[in-house]
Amino acid sequence: MSDELKVWHFAGKTLRDGAPLTPKGETISVKGPIIPCSHGLHGSVRAIDALVYAPGLMVARCTLHGDIKSHGNPADKHAASSRTCDSGYVNVRSVVVEFTRLCALQATRVYAANALMIAGLGDEANMLATLQDGSTAEEIADAARAAARVATRVARDARTAWDAAWLARDARDAWAAARAAMDAAGAAWDAARAARDARDAAWLVRAVGASRAAVMVATDARAAAGAARDAAWVARLEEATRQNTLLEKMLMEVINNG
Repeated sequence: MSDELKVWHFAGKTLRDGAPLTPKGETISVKGPIIPCSHGLHGSVRAIDALVYAPGLMVARCTLHGDIKSHGNPADKHAASSRTCDSGYVNVRSVVVEFTRLCALQATRVYAANALMIAGLGDEANMLATLQDGSTAEEIADAARAAARVATRVARDARTAWDAAWLARDARDAWAAARAAMDAAGAAWDAARAARDARDAAWLVRAVGASRAAVMVATDARAAAGAARDAAWVARLEEATRQNTLLEKMLMEVINNG
């Protein structure tokens, strides 16, 4: 692949090789074969993908050109022989922390709450659905963990039942609720951790991920939950697109005002 590609690039106080951050309008280049993750100048088309690889929270809009190689299927980053810094680097620590809090709040109020409602845990679902817009990361995590404990207990009880036709469904629903609530708690915890230490940015976007604990308490429901997991994967892709749109808007506001 050889052309130009607009990308996002995150960095720490310096580039990975210790070189100073590239000033606005300047281009840096490397020689030799371009190998993503090994040799080349990197960047991601989507900000949410770039964030996963972020070594720090300085971000710039850049253009890759020359010899460009993609990484992943679908591609989540590219490496090139040259990279031009279009915007200059700006510190977006506060933006990333707030973005993560919003993702955790969305995961908790919508996805975890819906899963709990499906499992018949109306009180716990309402507790999550009514979280306020201004809830802190710690408050979101506490509420999600409390709901997850209840859902996990229900999933464990359903697993021990012998009425396969109905209780497999109950175990599946409780498993999904426990997983969703624990996922939301994990995302909120990531947000709280980010507020204390922004170097953990690579893990800030786990708003809806797999929860091993929930899987462990619902071993017998795995087969019944297969279709639900497939549907959840599609939903995660759609949610990632929504999250990326939000993140890029927030980042561009900082870049344009910088």
